Amino acid sequence: MSTRSIPLSLIRYQGPMLRAWSRAFARSWLPFVRPSQNPAEFEDLAAIHCPLPIELVRAYIAWSGGQEEGVLPPHMFAQWGLPLALQVIEQSKYDLVDIINQGVHMRCNGPLPLDAPLVVRASLHSMREEQGRADLDVRIVTGTKQRHDLVEATLHTTFLSPAARRAVLRSARVQVESWQTLGVWHAEPDDGFQFALLTGDFNPIHWIDAIGRKSAFGRTVLQGLGLFARTYECLQESMAVYELDLRFLRPIPLPSGSLQVQVSPEVDVVDGYHLRVVDAEGRVRAAGRVQTQATE
Repeated sequence: MSTRSIPLSLIRYQGPMLRAWSRAFARSWLPFVRPSQNPAEFEDLAAIHCPLPIELVRAYIAWSGGQEEGVLPPHMFAQWGLPLALQVIEQSKYDLVDIINQGVHMRCNGPLPLDAPLVVRASLHSMREEQGRADLDVRIVTGTKQRHDLVEATLHTTFLSPAARRAVLRSARVQVESWQTLGVWHAEPDDGFQFALLTGDFNPIHWIDAIGRKSAFGRTVLQGLGLFARTYECLQESMAVYELDLRFLRPIPLPSGSLQVQVSPEVDVVDGYHLRVVDAEGRVRAAGRVQTQATE
């Protein structure tokens, strides 16, 4: 599907995320409205999300490279879960404009129905502060009234002081003798804007060239959850993905060139398959692991 075919009218479904980003920019411009300290305990949040319009679901599936199967893609939690996750982080003292998404862990316990309201919960899973950085893991759980935990996702986010910006990446490097390529994809120049139309993530570093050039990345880059969605769909063509843990090591520039989704040839009993996303120059852009079924 050409991303150019995604209609601008889909922005009308992104109200919650647009309001969340409006609050984030207001907090950045008016820092006195932010808390001066983190709360002793973060409040858990919950919401009921109405069934998504089928035109939005179909456009999202086509963009991510999936197949229509009568259910919601599990990684589409970006559309309904991010606004609630940002509200959790808003309870902190940090400037949301400076947020860095370092990865996502997602577990699929069951299919998400197309035609039922979704029960969404967001909570702070953990927080660590050290050496000029703060790491906040936010958990988003999506389900229905019948089962609340159909998809469990944890966002690994980071806030850095200027002195700590060179130490963004944290990921254990796995030594694998050979890799098997399961799929290839690439990001087009306007994919940041198209993903924003589908999810509401209109952070300007993803679609406004002038702002992207002034950012730490030096250009516009694809949203991390866009990378996550396309990696999942490449894997799903060859295996039934139960659990996907992907850390973002280098941003995906727009355009990106060829990106290969590769897995280790052998599966580990505990960790599953090791996984990486590699660009045409052999640089590892993301790495992690994938499980094809639940372990006992």
